[in-house]
Amino acid sequence: MFRIETKRDIGMVNQALKKNWDVDKDKIKAALMACLTDPELAVEAAKVLLAADAIDQKREDARAKKEAKDNELRLKLLAVAQSVPVAELARIASENGIVSGSGQG
Repeated sequence: MFRIETKRDIGMVNQALKKNWDVDKDKIKAALMACLTDPELAVEAAKVLLAADAIDQKREDARAKKEAKDNELRLKLLAVAQSVPVAELARIASENGIVSGSGQG
């Protein structure tokens, strides 16, 4: 099990979470939770836990916002594609080496 034993450890964990290092966030958060029973580490651990939750929420909000923008762009492209005659779409696809997905040929 991952253990946090000093305030310096908490600082490193905080940096890892803020910079989105490739770490097991669940194990880190469990280790921080374990620190809440240590009077010397409890306040710092609680601060990092709260900050980690805020960071996770910001990242999720950013991901959702990007996904919404991507979907909006797809809808606009679909609207444009619907207004282009099929023969024109086929010509453009042919000129750009795009092959039908039928797999027959």
